[in-house]
Amino acid sequence: MEIRQKNEEALQSHKDEIEKLNSKLEEAQGTKQGQIIAGNKKDVYIDTLRKKIRILEELNMEFEAKIEDYEVHQITQNYHIETESEVHQVTQQATADKIKRLQKEKEELENELLSIIVHQVTQDYAPKTDAKGKAKKQESPTSRILRVKERDDRKKVQCEDFVYLQPSKRRSPQIIDLETYQVYQEKESKARKLKRLGGQTDMTELINSNAWAKIQQLWKEGKANAAVWHVASQILCVEVSDIQNLLFEDPLSSRVMDSYAYVLMQDHLGAQPRFDLSTPQPKSFIFPHYLRLVIENKSAKQVNQTLQKQVDKALPARFFLFPILFQAHWTLLVLDKEQCKWKFYNPLRVRHGTDGYCGATDNLRKVIAEYINSQTRQMLNIKITEEVEIVKNSPQQSSGSVDCGIVVISIMKKYMMNESQTSVITTDECRQIRADLIHTFLK
Repeated sequence: MEIRQKNEEALQSHKDEIEKLNSKLEEAQGTKQGQIIAGNKKDVYIDTLRKKIRILEELNMEFEAKIEDYEVHQITQNYHIETESEVHQVTQQATADKIKRLQKEKEELENELLSIIVHQVTQDYAPKTDAKGKAKKQESPTSRILRVKERDDRKKVQCEDFVYLQPSKRRSPQIIDLETYQVYQEKESKARKLKRLGGQTDMTELINSNAWAKIQQLWKEGKANAAVWHVASQILCVEVSDIQNLLFEDPLSSRVMDSYAYVLMQDHLGAQPRFDLSTPQPKSFIFPHYLRLVIENKSAKQVNQTLQKQVDKALPARFFLFPILFQAHWTLLVLDKEQCKWKFYNPLRVRHGTDGYCGATDNLRKVIAEYINSQTRQMLNIKITEEVEIVKNSPQQSSGSVDCGIVVISIMKKYMMNESQTSVITTDECRQIRADLIHTFLK
């Protein structure tokens, strides 16, 4: 800045000298000799000053250009630094959120896979009878998997050479040898025992004598992972541990949710008259809870194959019911195909801000809407959107309970029976639903 100021001062000084010289020359123009001398001096001096002025102007322009380049460079440099810092922070946060989300989904998928393995191995060891009703001799399965054990969040898959311990809230996944596993099994043996009967007075009063006798026999045998109800063709299975969860008012497992959804669907289909071609189609259709996991984690080809199997047979129905298990909490997503509207029921509704449980259904709604629109474009004049209404008067689980799954079943039953939804569900009603589930699976 000082150099620029000096250049401007020097330029102004030379301009002042030219003006003084012009005034002196005007005074000397009275004589002919003065005119000649003045003219010669004027021309020489003016040429000299013009050269200096031109040089100073060129230097000044060059200096201005350099100053401007420097300022532009400085601004650009600061912008890049700030932008890179902001982009780095945003990218780092997004990466951390994605890793956290993928880890949770990975654990959900591992639990789903283990449930399928539990069912398969249970079926391999389930007692089979011959034509006379006598038990057949069982052979070990040809698979490398010899035994599967499951209890709540601790899951173990034992193979011929090693044991893979599934991840839990307190432990990362790990593989250990059989000798180490035996020590581990001794420590866990007490935890594997069923809870003691008799302390759940409110529930036992709702259990009929036939079901209670079966419960006592199951507790006497003490096998928490033994199957008490199954449908092999649908890969559905309910275990003694699930009956325990119902009896002691613990969280509802995905096995019970999908199994009871199957029972509701069979009752719903059985209630439809079959005497002529004008028989009305089922009004509601319940999808298995793992459909969301398939859509979130499988390839486009696998997703399309699953939708063809699941959605195509549901298209005649009006209501599509999607029980959702996300972060150990059950919610219900419902599509009204006639009104082209989505509804979301949360038994633990968020009072302020956005509902993260509803947000977990974004991709499911998008994929289902696109698939239905593509399949029904020529048959029906409908267009499903992705917009969803969070039902504000959805029945809520009582404070301190883990009845979210029971509330979801209550809402689904009303859809299946074409009854009006209620805004309140009592603890007694939840217990009665638990008792009904126990009676269903212990017939």
